[in-house]
Order: sequence, then C-alpha cells, then structure tokens
Amino acid sequence: MSKQTKLVDCGSKIFVYDYQSRKNVRDFAFETRVGEKEITNLKRMMFTNFGDDNMLLANFVLKLPLSGLNNINDRLEGFIKQLQKVSGDSAIKYLAVVELPTSQNETDAYINLITDIEIFELAQSDELAANHNEDYFEEFFRELWGSEVFINSHSPDELVDIFIRTYQDSLISYYYQYSPFLIFHNKLSKPKILFDEDAETHIITKNLLSYPNLHTEEIYDNKAGFVIVNIYSKQSKSYPVELDLNWF
Repeated sequence: MSKQTKLVDCGSKIFVYDYQSRKNVRDFAFETRVGEKEITNLKRMMFTNFGDDNMLLANFVLKLPLSGLNNINDRLEGFIKQLQKVSGDSAIKYLAVVELPTSQNETDAYINLITDIEIFELAQSDELAANHNEDYFEEFFRELWGSEVFINSHSPDELVDIFIRTYQDSLISYYYQYSPFLIFHNKLSKPKILFDEDAETHIITKNLLSYPNLHTEEIYDNKAGFVIVNIYSKQSKSYPVELDLNWF
C-alpha cells in the first residue's frame, strides 16, 4: 500500500489527511456521502471565506415567515444590495443557512447570514455613525429587511458550529419537505486542494509544521481506510469573541 496525502487549505485552517491505500483515493467517503458532504463543504467554505480571526464580522439572524420561503433568494439578494449601499462595498461575499422551525406550531423561519463586511465598517457608515445606540443599530437593519433582525458576533469557530448545527436541525424539521434548499451563497472562494507530492511541497514551502496544530485524530473512512487528520491554524485570535454594540 502506498502512502497518500490530501491537503485542504482553507486559508485560516489547513486540513492534512495522511493514509495508506492500494487505491488512488481522491475523495473520502465523508466527502461524498449525502449529509456529511454538505456539512464538510459548509465547514470548508466558512473557514475559507470567513475564518480570519483578525476580522470581526456581523452574523445577521433574519426572521422570515414560512410563507416567504419560496422567494427567499430574492429577499436575500435584496438585503445584500442594501448592505452594499451602506458599506460602499460592491462585491460582498455572503453565506446563509436557513433555520426551519422545530415545531409544527411555529410560523417563522430564521436565516443565519454572514458576509465579509466587518461590523466596524457598518457601524461607521454615514447612516449609522451618528447614532451609537445598540437598539438603533438593529432597528436600522430591521427596516432594510422588513422584519426582525438580530445581530451578533462570534469567533470563526463558533460561527462554523452555529451554521452546521442550524443546517442539521433544519434537515430534520417537519418543514424541510417544503424547503429543501437550506444553503445560499455568492462570490465565495474555494479551498485549495492538493495531493501527495504537491501537498508535501505545499507543507514545506508554507512551513506548515511551524503553525499551531489545533487537532490530531485518527478516523476510519470506508474508501481510504484509517486516516490521520491534522488541523493547523495560520493565526490566533485578536478580537474578543462577543461584541458589545455599545462600543460604537
């Protein structure tokens, strides 16, 4: 059996998979199996595009009646255009995951939305800079969305956990049958994926082994067999996990 390496560079985090197999394995079972594939892709998309610990991003939670799920994409695009006007940024990356109700008695869904606009940019925009009140901050975006809006800030790791948990809970919701599309995104960069010699070269040229090793474990994959997984980080946190909007 030959030693194989797969490296997935998500920018803020790098995943290195080492394994031995008689086959030339390029995609692991968990990367192709329905359910796990979507969660893996979601995690990698978030770390690639929103995983910079040196940026403090706003996590919007947008209330939406269940009757509005059929035009959710148009609503999201309209809200993003409003954010473009407020921030002055014409090329906004965004990722949204729908949170469906856990009870059939509930009549509203929520959308967890993250963009690559720093919350400081929003707070210091012309429309908001003159008012440093937390209630006004959320009220301003509530008017743009047309319903309740909650704004939080979290570390990249926390955001990934929140979005994955939201996705998993929505999959088992009664209303999933009416809204099978749960993930929406635009302008997102893809992680860099390298194999074997290219992966080893990347490890050397990027001096990857000098980065903090966040996690090491051995897993069993149906296609590759036993796989050693190492997760490295390129950075350390520099902002507080929770944001007090009164700072502005």
